[in-house]
Amino acid sequence: MNDKLIYFLEITGLNWFVPLAKIAGGEPAGFQFQQLVKMIGLPLIAMLAFLFFWHFGAAKVDTSLGQLPGPVQVWEQVKVLNEEHQAERQRETDFYQRQEQRNANKLAKNPDAEIKVRDFNGRPTFIDQIWTSLFTVFVGFLLASLIAIPIGIVSGLSQNLYNAINPLIQIFKPVS
Repeated sequence: MNDKLIYFLEITGLNWFVPLAKIAGGEPAGFQFQQLVKMIGLPLIAMLAFLFFWHFGAAKVDTSLGQLPGPVQVWEQVKVLNEEHQAERQRETDFYQRQEQRNANKLAKNPDAEIKVRDFNGRPTFIDQIWTSLFTVFVGFLLASLIAIPIGIVSGLSQNLYNAINPLIQIFKPVS
């Protein structure tokens, strides 16, 4: 059972838990704690060192636009951007609730009334733009894969097709 758990943890990328599973399985704790320190402690020290150098390095960098922000300033702006996103989502919820109430009142007065359903046209937030960008990249990658992989397989099987499309590949190669 323990071997299956360790295998599961390794293939799912949860390697940090492997030493704990081995300790629970009865293996000597000393070596497993060393492994745990290597897997968790070293990356944690590296992240803290990065934040340390960023914090003190940013204070030394002055540009024409101002000082380079450090981790504290970036974290503050992340919170501000999240608050803006939450406020915009609340505005959207309120908009749809008002619209639903308006349409319900209109139908109560006249059951044959024509109801208008409008989409919310609020400004996209930074988080919305990130999701839009990620979706766009994903769709582009998916379409490129659906086109390029079959063409690559067929051109690998046919020298004539390879010779025919190779000039196009050489033209588009610098784009990637």
